Amino acid sequence: MKKISYFLLAMILALVVFPSGQAFATNYPGTSVTMTPGDVLSSPKSWSSTKFLGHVAIVGPKNEVIHSHPVEDRVVVESVSSFASRHASTDVIEIYRAKSSSAATTAASWAYNNASKSTNYSLTAGYYDIVNNYCSKWVWQAFYLSSAKYDLVFGTQMDRDISDGLGVPITPSGLKSSSKLTKVGSFKR
Repeated sequence: MKKISYFLLAMILALVVFPSGQAFATNYPGTSVTMTPGDVLSSPKSWSSTKFLGHVAIVGPKNEVIHSHPVEDRVVVESVSSFASRHASTDVIEIYRAKSSSAATTAASWAYNNASKSTNYSLTAGYYDIVNNYCSKWVWQAFYLSSAKYDLVFGTQMDRDISDGLGVPITPSGLKSSSKLTKVGSFKR
């Protein structure tokens, strides 16, 4: 009976000391920055990452990296180390965090739950088309199409209302310059 009491006491203390699974927090490689669902990762304009415009991804609810990639021609879900290995050792991957933690959590879940629906890499598809995607549109969709309706790029409906959003492309630099994201760190492979 005494062993059971100690076990229950230890479990209760663990829940108080490490609420919400914080005991299992993961940091980005070589940093003290904790991976947080909804973080936006941005890599540079280089041949090694994704050619000319750079690349962005979103961190999922279990700290996986979710991104639309031209080589696989679909959305990929992978570990942060696998994501980093796609880059040159000199590439710096920047970490951006949404100012709204609830929007970030909702976006991370949306990205994870919809990853299998994006089966074609395409730069010409509309903003609401999940099947045909590219990296920065995928991240924007995760924040906007989720219940959060957190728009990282457009301040008005103007561009989204044009023929299902066939207007202005969403770029990695457009996401990085969003007033709704804050740079919290960076890491290398």
